[in-house]
Amino acid sequence: MVRISPDIKPPEFLVNLLKQVAPFVPTLPVAPTKDVLAQAFRRPEILEMARGSPYGYRMKPRLGTALQVGREGGRVCCMCDFVVFNVASTSY
Repeated sequence: MVRISPDIKPPEFLVNLLKQVAPFVPTLPVAPTKDVLAQAFRRPEILEMARGSPYGYRMKPRLGTALQVGREGGRVCCMCDFVVFNVASTSY
């Protein structure tokens, strides 16, 4: 299923607080996140190469961006229930 892992989500009271603050300072890089690079790469040499990349974004995500990702992630989860796959056998 397509869903944001509960391990990555911050506590609910913090999410509600940041939703109230986001319209006033959406570019503030304070969104609470964990280190996803360590979870994305299993091999240590690839992880160090990713961390050493000059194109990698080193700051925390901006508040407005995190809010949009949370909203759209919820919408995608809800829309997955409406997807219907037609598995009827067809001959080509």
